[in-house]
Amino acid sequence: MIFNMINQKYKEYADLKAEAFVIEEKLKLIGEDIKEDILANNGDVVETSAGSFYITRRKKWQYSEEVKVADEYLKDLKRNEEEKGVAEEISETVSLTFRGKK
Repeated sequence: MIFNMINQKYKEYADLKAEAFVIEEKLKLIGEDIKEDILANNGDVVETSAGSFYITRRKKWQYSEEVKVADEYLKDLKRNEEEKGVAEEISETVSLTFRGKK
């Protein structure tokens, strides 16, 4: 009985994740249409009865080889401090990952 209750919880979670995936895909498609509409009208925000729709921008940068080398060096320094116990762990995030069967 307890196993069935636990198993049902897992199944419900998997089912909801599948529904969420479908919804997320629909949101992406509709969101692209809305984004195109707003940009076509030279705007950054549209106020509706449902709420406000904003265009946000995020820049992506490409760095010089010198900066890439320095970044790798810094990553190595951090990894070494973590391994040696010099770096102090200030928090840990615990999360659930689910991969459905294909």
